[in-house]
Amino acid sequence: MRTRRIIYTILVLITLVVAFFIIGALAPEYYEGEREVLLTDRSVDIWKNLTSPETITARKPDVEYVELISESYEAVSWREHLKNGQMRTLRVLEREAPTHVKIERFQSDDGVTGTWTYTLEEIDNYTLVTVHEESLNKNIVKRAWYTIIGRSILLRREEKALRVSLFDRLLKTP
Repeated sequence: MRTRRIIYTILVLITLVVAFFIIGALAPEYYEGEREVLLTDRSVDIWKNLTSPETITARKPDVEYVELISESYEAVSWREHLKNGQMRTLRVLEREAPTHVKIERFQSDDGVTGTWTYTLEEIDNYTLVTVHEESLNKNIVKRAWYTIIGRSILLRREEKALRVSLFDRLLKTP
């Protein structure tokens, strides 16, 4: 009886692993989505938080440190060194201060590349931040995981990171 239970457990685990990889293989590599968030901060403060390389480590908890590659007005690019040893390289494609910035992740060890466009619009005493993502995910394991937990996971993480870093800034401002 005990041997039968072990065999069934192994068969269920194998089935789950195979199903996970099938989900990753069938999920589309390309994803396009958009998310809006209404914040109480001014658009200038949000703009500084989004475009300043110094705030990246505070905004993204998985980033250990940031290496600036180029910092001219025409070409701002940087490399994010992650705590797990991986890297991703990003650059600013478009910017129109303080209402629009488009950031491209063009190299990534985890296989996810794409562009994220941030649009800031002041409405009364609030700022509406719209984040538009167009990404390509070549990593079958990440693609399966993102499909299971929701393809908009990167947008949700970006929204959460922005909220946390703006709140953290308020706590540290005298």
